[in-house]
Amino acid sequence: MAQSPAGQDWTVAAADRIDSLVTGIRDKTVVPVSTVARALVYGIIVGVVGVVALVLIAIGAIRALNVYLPFYVGDSHARSVWISDMIVGGIFVLGGWLLFLRKANAKAKR
Repeated sequence: MAQSPAGQDWTVAAADRIDSLVTGIRDKTVVPVSTVARALVYGIIVGVVGVVALVLIAIGAIRALNVYLPFYVGDSHARSVWISDMIVGGIFVLGGWLLFLRKANAKAKR
């Protein structure tokens, strides 16, 4: 015995309803969680790459100051090492101080 066309429409409609319900639940749960997870992973990667780049720039700056700038006093090269360390350290301290002041001004404006 053959099924009537109304029976086929009912099964298609039920399948479409279940599909739309599952898609709606997935869009409200899985998609936001995967977006947050993706942002977290990319943020960690950018942070690590940024720290590595900052360390390499600091090492390069200290090395360049040691080699190319004339800080020699007498025959000793040791003085050029601590002077270049002090210059690069001073740049980092100044940058940190400016960021601290910026944060304090942002809190004061609230």
